[in-house]
Amino acid sequence: AGVTWKVGNRDSEAAVADRYRKGPISSTYAMQTEVASMKAQNAGLKGEVSDLKAENEQIKAQNAGLQSEVDQLKAQMAAMMAKLGM
Repeated sequence: AGVTWKVGNRDSEAAVADRYRKGPISSTYAMQTEVASMKAQNAGLKGEVSDLKAENEQIKAQNAGLQSEVDQLKAQMAAMMAKLGM
C-alpha cells in the first residue's frame, strides 16, 4: 500500500484548461494573442531600459564633473589653510 500527496491547488490548472478548452485551433489563436501581447510589452520594456541606460550615463558624466569641482575646491581650501598657517 502506498500514499500519494499532491502539492498545490487545481484552481490554476482549471483556469488554464478553460482558456484552451475550445480546441487546438482556438487555443492557437489565444496563444498567438498572448505572444503578441508579450512581445509588445517586451519591446516597451527594452525601450524603457535603453532610456534609463542613457539617463544613467548622463548622470555618471554629471557626477564626474561635480567630483572634479569638489576636488578643485578641496585643493583651494588646502592652499588657503596652508597660507593662513592652519
